[in-house]
Amino acid sequence: METAAQRPFLVLPPVLSVSRAQALANLEQQEAQEAEARIQADQDKARHEEILRLIDHSLAFYSIPEQKIYVISTNIGDFMESTGTTVGPLLGSVARCVVAHELTHALQHQYAHRSPPKSDEEQASLLAMWEGQAHLVAQRSCADPVAWQLLESSQRLDVLSSLEPEDPIARYYGYGFAFMSTLERRGGIEATWNALLLPLCSWPRHAAMLAFQRGEPRSPPVRGAHRSC
Repeated sequence: METAAQRPFLVLPPVLSVSRAQALANLEQQEAQEAEARIQADQDKARHEEILRLIDHSLAFYSIPEQKIYVISTNIGDFMESTGTTVGPLLGSVARCVVAHELTHALQHQYAHRSPPKSDEEQASLLAMWEGQAHLVAQRSCADPVAWQLLESSQRLDVLSSLEPEDPIARYYGYGFAFMSTLERRGGIEATWNALLLPLCSWPRHAAMLAFQRGEPRSPPVRGAHRSC
């Protein structure tokens, strides 16, 4: 996995297995610590609904404050059942592919950690780039093609095509992956790391990613790293 990402771990995060309820409680506790930044009740409610949605669609997540990876065993069990796959050796392969995605988030935190975004648009671009690179590295490092095909063909990824472009699942995982894959084809995995180190204000905006996903413009605008914002 480090080979695919072309970055060694500075600290290898622990991987913990939790239920969906435990995962939700963990994220809500983290959110409570940041609640002062969102003083309006409707903002808190909207964020809570988004957390519930992300938990329902997630097999695992990386906790930046704790620097730990949480594998949501409940969701992985549901996923395996939904594919009609007998739980056995393939379960471990699927879990390893999922963990590779989350380990990439740990590397991002170690090598491309940055100050918080200043706007919702920057936040959308940030998450899309993070998730896009993590999905790309997981794809390159997943050793079991059958397990990866299961993940690719599952409703957790197919559902992207039925979502509105503004849906957080679509913009974080679908369009970011398309963008980062193009960067990797043009300049190798290093090009994706270089993109993560650009000032946030120079990143392609969400609208540009959507246009790029549809095929226009041909190349999404990414301004140079040394251009002032």
